[in-house]
Amino acid sequence: TLHPGAVNTGILDGFSRLAQFFLRRLFITPEKGARTTLYLAGMRADDMPTGKYFVKRKMASTHALVNNAAARASLWDTCSALLKSR
Repeated sequence: TLHPGAVNTGILDGFSRLAQFFLRRLFITPEKGARTTLYLAGMRADDMPTGKYFVKRKMASTHALVNNAAARASLWDTCSALLKSR
C-alpha cells in the first residue's frame, strides 16, 4: 500500500481562485505523486516487501488499527454491506 501525497490532479479547479492559490502550494505535481508507485512497480517480485505501507519511496508506520483483526473485519463487513445496498 502507498500514499502518493496530496497530488494536484485538477481537483482544485472547483475551488475559488484564492483557495487555489494557497492549496496549490501544498499539493505536488502528478509526476512527483507517481514516484512511489513507480519505485514499487520497478522492484523485482523477490525484493518486493509485502504487507507494508510506503510514503515517499520509504516504508512508513501505520496506525495501530491496521493490526487489529476485529477492526479490519468490521471495516470489510461495513463496506460490503454498503456496496450491496446500492
